[in-house]
Amino acid sequence: QEGMRLFMKTCSGIGLSDVELLSLLFELLGQLAFVKENIQLIVQAGGVTVLLLVLEVDEYQQEVDLMLKGIAMLDNVVSSDEEFAGIVMDKGGRAIIEKIAEVHKDDDEIQLATQSALLCMDAMSKTKEKQGSKTNRAALFARLGKDAVNLRGDRDKVVSKEDEAEPEEDPLIEYRHMLHSGTSVKSWVKGISNTQLMFIASEWNAIMLKDSSKRVKKGERFLIRSIDKVEKGLGSGHAKRGFGGAKADPDCSLRVVSRPRAGEEAFDMLSLSFKSTEERDLWFSGLARLIQTSKLWCHRLKGDGPRAAG
Repeated sequence: QEGMRLFMKTCSGIGLSDVELLSLLFELLGQLAFVKENIQLIVQAGGVTVLLLVLEVDEYQQEVDLMLKGIAMLDNVVSSDEEFAGIVMDKGGRAIIEKIAEVHKDDDEIQLATQSALLCMDAMSKTKEKQGSKTNRAALFARLGKDAVNLRGDRDKVVSKEDEAEPEEDPLIEYRHMLHSGTSVKSWVKGISNTQLMFIASEWNAIMLKDSSKRVKKGERFLIRSIDKVEKGLGSGHAKRGFGGAKADPDCSLRVVSRPRAGEEAFDMLSLSFKSTEERDLWFSGLARLIQTSKLWCHRLKGDGPRAAG
């Protein structure tokens, strides 16, 4: 912990005299932030404050590489924990990121990084437990894995998805904002990744993947009714061919499996990787609930359909 405080003091004391060194320190900090225990030390040592102080300085904002490293570090902090995300937002992180996006509105890399950070802030803020005695069901679903929570009765009772009765409330209540807002993911094909924005279409009938470039207007659609399930871990698209290049982390990955027709075999429609295990788990739960809703209560997908009588 003392070492982290010294690290932060070094970052804040470098100034514009050596932007390249500061950028490298941010890159190192970003690597450390992939481990949640390290993030706690970073936050305790004032790392969020130092990071935001650097990101909001006009002179620093002209340094694209520094901004990319700083935003990536901030994104790791936000995606790791709802409380850490709250700290970033309480300290004005959203406004700073939005300003950087405006300064570099023609830079595709900056736009992708800032969009990812802002979407992550939105998603994480929605996972915070509401005031009162309500259970944070998103986190509960993530812990339960394949099981679901009986939304009609005891909220802590685990039931089989196949046996679950239709809930009185919106079945996607805890995930709807996150699924619609989307997040930045790596989509893998033949061992090669492409960073894209993933979100659910406005009609709630498809998963959308879209490149961040303004030149790309349309995205790829993967119909929900064609999906059977999501599974944690590596998919066929994650598999590398040959040597070299980055490998997908199985703890941050999931695969979307097709719903085969008669005489067909299931296949991996999507092989995805997220920024952290926590974000992967949250999206695993959200997508699983979306698929379940499509199979059992398709009239509830848009959130405005009434519960079926009976």
